[in-house]
Amino acid sequence: MRSPNTDTGLSKVLAAAQRRWHRRLADEQRYFWGAPDKLGDAPARASEGVSTDPIAAQEREALALYEQGKYAAAEAVLREVCAGRARQLGADHPHVLIVRSQHARLLALCGRLTEAEAQSREVAEALTAARGPDDAQAQWIRLAHAGILSELGRFAEAEQESRALADAIAAAGPPSDQRALEATRLHAHALFEIGRLAEAQAQYDAVVRDMTAVFGARHPVTLAARAGRAVVLCELGRPAEAEQELREVLGAYAAGRGKGHSDTLSVRLLYGRALRGQGRFREAEGEIRAATGGLAAVYGQGHPRVLYGHAWLGTVLTDLGWLAEAAAELPQAVIELSRILGADNPRVLRHRGHLAVFLRDRGEREQAKAACEAALRASASVLGEDHYVTRELGAIRATLESL
Repeated sequence: MRSPNTDTGLSKVLAAAQRRWHRRLADEQRYFWGAPDKLGDAPARASEGVSTDPIAAQEREALALYEQGKYAAAEAVLREVCAGRARQLGADHPHVLIVRSQHARLLALCGRLTEAEAQSREVAEALTAARGPDDAQAQWIRLAHAGILSELGRFAEAEQESRALADAIAAAGPPSDQRALEATRLHAHALFEIGRLAEAQAQYDAVVRDMTAVFGARHPVTLAARAGRAVVLCELGRPAEAEQELREVLGAYAAGRGKGHSDTLSVRLLYGRALRGQGRFREAEGEIRAATGGLAAVYGQGHPRVLYGHAWLGTVLTDLGWLAEAAAELPQAVIELSRILGADNPRVLRHRGHLAVFLRDRGEREQAKAACEAALRASASVLGEDHYVTRELGAIRATLESL
């Protein structure tokens, strides 16, 4: 049995470790950008609660690796931390559950989305049962789980979870509560993904306004909302507005987090897509190619976020008529995304339509028609007849039928 003094010392170590991770992994909810003593000062924060406890040292190591963008290495170390803390405290201890939620986030960053979702869901359920649905930590973890559901393409579930959280948090506190704003942003994104574009835009308009008032226009969480709103504008046929917004967001991310940061690169990919939406294919190709190369350096080839980049690069190369180069990008990306997420995953269906266009332009018209028809049937079944992806696939089929 541990002595009371030992328990007190361990409690202090755990509290310090939890503060370090909570600050870093949720800094977008807590700090204003541009304050070097608040954001990006890993060495200063990592010195908090320095202890001879070897697991605390591993937690600091995992945090440092995370901040360097070395997600696979951070995941391996934090996996050991989870096991060590579970042996030390018990698998149901709140600190163990919180560390496991952080580990789930790293699994998602490593592209291991199915594992991440299962672990995040288990932790969210356990912490909610232990502390109640109104516990702030449990709500943050449920928000993280909703985000992973969205990455998996399980948009209806993500919409339901984020809506329930937004309503519950708003009922318990002011609408400017950080959790309420983040839940509303996630819900707006889920509305977009399930095809309710007008509602998504209205919700994004409101959350961008509120986040700007609370955090400022260049705060990371505001920038994420602004980027999401711009994507909705693209799908609403307003790519010029989207491009202007994304250019500003991209500049802010590059200045605040660096050109090689995953957030910056993800917005650069969106920016390239907005350029493509205006028919500016050569500019779009350069932006998408650079973003995809940067994302590959961060995540490694084979990561879903990188594969999306290759799929969009192949699409714009097809737009340009550069079919030999497109052949090296689009078909394999669709194959790999289908393998990882499923061929009928909503995030894959659009690219199956783009692949049909590539096949048409390469002269394989019957194969193109068959590929498009299969994608269209799946999209109508999974997303509905009125979803923007289904409509895009229908437009592609119309062009193929006219041949």
